Amino acid sequence: MKYEMTISPKIPVSEGDFIASWSQEERTDNAGTVRLADGARDVFDADILEGGDVVILETSNVGTDAGELYALIGAALRRAGASGTFTFTPIEYPDGSTLLAVSPADRDE
Repeated sequence: MKYEMTISPKIPVSEGDFIASWSQEERTDNAGTVRLADGARDVFDADILEGGDVVILETSNVGTDAGELYALIGAALRRAGASGTFTFTPIEYPDGSTLLAVSPADRDE
C-alpha cells in the first residue's frame, strides 16, 4: 500500500533526515520503504499544517496497521532528532487519495 505523508515544519526534521532515519530503523525493514515524491509539491492546509514536501511511504507488509505504522514513523522521527509525541491527521482529497499530515501533538494537555 502507498501512503503520502508530509511532516510539519514545526517538527525539526527534514524530509531527507526522516528518509535516512527510516532506512536505519531496524523495525522498518519489513514495513516498507520511503522516498521523496517525484516532483514533490508543497501542501498547504491552514487548519492542519503549515506545509511541507510530500514523502511517499510504500509499505511492503500488507498486515501493517495504522497504529503500528504511526509508531514506526514516530520512532524514525525521534531517531532523526525530533522529540515528543506526534499527531497523525489523514487529509482526504476529492480524488480519493489521502495525505497523512504529521505534526507535533498539542502540549496543552
